[in-house]
Amino acid sequence: LKTSLQRMACGLFFAGITFLLSAYVETQINQHFISILWLIPQYFMVAFSEVFLWVANINFAYTQAPKSMKSVVTSMVYLSIAGGSAIVIFISGTKIFESQVYEFLFFAGLIFVDTIIFIVLAVRYKYVTKSENDLKKSESA
Repeated sequence: LKTSLQRMACGLFFAGITFLLSAYVETQINQHFISILWLIPQYFMVAFSEVFLWVANINFAYTQAPKSMKSVVTSMVYLSIAGGSAIVIFISGTKIFESQVYEFLFFAGLIFVDTIIFIVLAVRYKYVTKSENDLKKSESA
């Protein structure tokens, strides 16, 4: 995982796995009593997902944006997170799915589709590199 985009794709994949784990645990809860320790793998997967996705996302936005656009691009990162949260609130709040298992599977599927689209776009991305002139300008500023 050498680039921010690769780390972000890895984080998305872990997020999808987390929802699959959540669906599995919910299925076990519906069938019979289980230990609360079943939640530990979910917390680890959420942590891996957040570390890979969040840190790489901010790093990518900050390093690839032009100097005059850094705050705008970083705010777009936060806006995309807010948009994702709004989707979750809408789906969960409207009770579209009869079972929470189906809701978790829906979110997992949505994340995996998004991951595939992201990877297709990321493969085509050309990283912006700073030239020596840009470095000299930033040092003198």
